[in-house]
Amino acid sequence: MTDETSTSPPVATTAAPPPAALDAGAARLQRWEIVAVFAVSLGASGVYALVSYIGSPAARPVPAAH
Repeated sequence: MTDETSTSPPVATTAAPPPAALDAGAARLQRWEIVAVFAVSLGASGVYALVSYIGSPAARPVPAAH
């Protein structure tokens, strides 16, 4: 039974089509791209941490001699 007093348009109930499957070469390339992004991100974080660690003793104030 439908409500014929409603003024809103009918809602479409069609589902989106499933995503296309990747062939073996494209899937392998996608995995390598993900690994490369993670490696660059972790490498940049590691370099930043190393520079911060090396620079931290230089940033400490020198205690005054009595």
